[in-house]
Amino acid sequence: AGIYSRIHKNVHVCRNAVDLDDWEPDPPHQSDGILRIGFAGSWSHIHDIRDLQRAFDWASRQKDVEVWMFGPDPEWKFPYRHVQWTSSLAAYRRAVQVLDVMVCPIRPSEWANCKSDIKAMEGVMAGAVPVVSQTEPFAPWWRDGAPCYSYGSEKDLLKTIKHLVANREEASRTWKAAYEYVTTERNIRSTVSEWRDA
Repeated sequence: AGIYSRIHKNVHVCRNAVDLDDWEPDPPHQSDGILRIGFAGSWSHIHDIRDLQRAFDWASRQKDVEVWMFGPDPEWKFPYRHVQWTSSLAAYRRAVQVLDVMVCPIRPSEWANCKSDIKAMEGVMAGAVPVVSQTEPFAPWWRDGAPCYSYGSEKDLLKTIKHLVANREEASRTWKAAYEYVTTERNIRSTVSEWRDA
């Protein structure tokens, strides 16, 4: 809004929201004892993905942990599962339900700062606790108090992933709190008025 307001004063910010009808309720969590940690996105995140390598490498070598990549395949040397990009939102939503932890990286830039936090919400609706970068798009999470984990550097991300691997029940509890936040405060039924006002 700050950037576009320099050009035109009639600017509205309409937050992204989720429609509960698009998602299956109560997705499974660690049902087989495996903690699945992953990323989902497009190649537009090529620079962001580089920040994941250290933490995902460590995670891939832990007992009962799997690393998943949805979309881009960075061809890392450590074990991970890759799921091809799909243009079907329904297929994407079904696929990411395997995740227990969704890492949402965005490196700051003039362009990236104007992105949204939709990936964190999609992760929550799929059943995964979000781990977000401490950057502007995810400010509702790390700054404004929505339930999540956050990181400011690659080292912080590794520390957070280690914590979640060691504290799986805490990850589940945080997901439940995040689910409550998304399904109430970020539900399209409660936020559609922002769009109507615009």
